[in-house]
Amino acid sequence: VLNKALPWLCHDWPWLGLCPLAIFGQTGMRNVVPIAPWESAIIKLQLRLMADDPDSLIVRKCGQTVGQQVCRRASEMMELDWPHTQQSWNGFDAFDLWLRADGNRLNPGTTADLIAATLFAVMRLELIEFPSRDQI
Repeated sequence: VLNKALPWLCHDWPWLGLCPLAIFGQTGMRNVVPIAPWESAIIKLQLRLMADDPDSLIVRKCGQTVGQQVCRRASEMMELDWPHTQQSWNGFDAFDLWLRADGNRLNPGTTADLIAATLFAVMRLELIEFPSRDQI
């Protein structure tokens, strides 16, 4: 997984800073809390990983069929060119609410662990420049 995740994150980190900020803040909770470009890169990595393979924690809790359904919905976000279109943000909000429904049973915990490992690796290898504390 890290062999895929490291290049994805390193590729997306700089260019998401160029994502049109007019899209940010137009839907869902971003009306209250704007999303930062570095956060977009991490979310996009999560969507890519979830689209690639079912999250094993979701599969253990809910079964392979539900795990595949989560994969398909994450793939839809990638097909909608998240985060570059308003339609993708609307879909993302719906996907986020769906994952949180039913007591967070669809919490992609294994994917979160893989993202943490990827962030540690890129930080340790100094592959990307992280935002300063003031930027967070």
